[in-house]
Amino acid sequence: MQRRHLLLAGLGSLAGLALVGPSRLVLAQACAAAPTEPNIEGPFYRPGAPFRSRLVGEMASAPLVISGRVTDAACRPLRGTTIELWQADEHGEYDLDGDRYRGIVRCDANGIFRVETIVPGRYLNGGAYRPAHLHAKVHANGRPVLTTQLYFPGDPQNDSDPWFRPSLLLASGPSPCCYVPNQPHRMTFQFVV
Repeated sequence: MQRRHLLLAGLGSLAGLALVGPSRLVLAQACAAAPTEPNIEGPFYRPGAPFRSRLVGEMASAPLVISGRVTDAACRPLRGTTIELWQADEHGEYDLDGDRYRGIVRCDANGIFRVETIVPGRYLNGGAYRPAHLHAKVHANGRPVLTTQLYFPGDPQNDSDPWFRPSLLLASGPSPCCYVPNQPHRMTFQFVV
């Protein structure tokens, strides 16, 4: 009987989440208590990226939309936080002369951010390929800068990459009931700084 009540409570929670809008869904997610793990900056960081939430211009394929939240360890949103993002293009190459696939997003009063990009390509690093990943620097007022990387679940290169950390996996975000061609793929991540 107790198992049945737990199942019904879980279904009720899911139904309640389905009634809220996309920005509220991020707020309704459980708060991660552990600080986000740092990760290497890599050789392709360049300061001075423009403020923008879309990291590419014309997109031939459906974009990737990453949304999430920045909080402290007590789940309080860190308003005004900025996140620098940079990544390789679909062929695994970094733009070293311009700002394609580079940008800075500002979190709103609830610590929520949203960015449109694409899934970056893998590239050869020595004798092995790096998994698809995005680089991030989180600048929260009065706190040390968090430099890290975000990884994609199911990437076959994750297990052989020396910098991959399971805690830095993006999670699948809310999506429609079925695949819709040319619609964005949605992922989420919560930074805790």
